[in-house]
Amino acid sequence: MKHLPNDQWLEKQMEKNSTKLPVVRVAWIDSASTHGWQRPEDLKGTGLNKVETVGFLFRNNKKEIHVLQSVDGSHNFGERMAIPRPCVQSVKRLQ
Repeated sequence: MKHLPNDQWLEKQMEKNSTKLPVVRVAWIDSASTHGWQRPEDLKGTGLNKVETVGFLFRNNKKEIHVLQSVDGSHNFGERMAIPRPCVQSVKRLQ
């Protein structure tokens, strides 16, 4: 895995030009839940889900990673995904 910048570097990039944030793919494990009454046989195959999220790296620290879906040149962003570090399996820098 290539070195990923930390929060301080990312904050300086946002001040300069938000479109220059690194693009990453994060593989992580998401929690799952069910609703209503169920029989034990209905629960087979349910559980944790492996997810991949691609976007602009906005936060990167020991507690969490934040990925943005969209950014513009005016420091606006949309669709932030905050992923707890213990759920992260891998992070790959794409550009």
